Amino acid sequence: MNVVRKQLKICILLSTTVLTTTAPAWAQSSSRLLKTANKYYENENYRAAIPFYEQALSKDPDNAKALFRAGVSYLAYDKEKSSDYIYKAQRLKPNVSNEVEYWLGRVDHINYRFDEAIAHYKLYRATLKNKDDYQKVEAIINMIYAAQPIFYFVRNVGF
Repeated sequence: MNVVRKQLKICILLSTTVLTTTAPAWAQSSSRLLKTANKYYENENYRAAIPFYEQALSKDPDNAKALFRAGVSYLAYDKEKSSDYIYKAQRLKPNVSNEVEYWLGRVDHINYRFDEAIAHYKLYRATLKNKDDYQKVEAIINMIYAAQPIFYFVRNVGF
C-alpha cells in the first residue's frame, strides 16, 4: 500500500509540473503569433497575417481584436469569412476598433447588402471629425445609392 501512495504522489507531482510549465508556453506562443500577425497587418500585408491570426484564433476563438483584424485581412480573399469574423468581433466587443462600422460597411457593400452597408457607413460617418474623411464616406454612401437599381412600372397609356 505504501508503494501505491508513493507512485500516486509522483504522478500528481509530475502532472502538476507539466501543467504549470506548459501553460506559460501556450500563452507565450499565442501572444507571439498575435505579435507577428499584427506586424503584418499594420504593414497591410494581409495575406501574410491570415495564417498567424488563424493559429491564434484556434487557441482563443473569442479574441475580438484578432477576429476583427483577421476579418479585415480576409476581405479581399474570402468575403463570407471576412463578414463572419468582423460581425463576431463586434458581437464580442462592440468597440473592438474605432473603425469597426467602416469595415462592416465595406464587408456588407462587397457582399451586396447595400442597405446594411449604408447604415454602417452612416454610423461611422457620425464619428468622424475630419471634414475630408467625412466627405470620403459621404461619397461612398452616394455611390451606393447611385448604383442601386431603380424599378419602373411601364404602362401603355393608349397611344
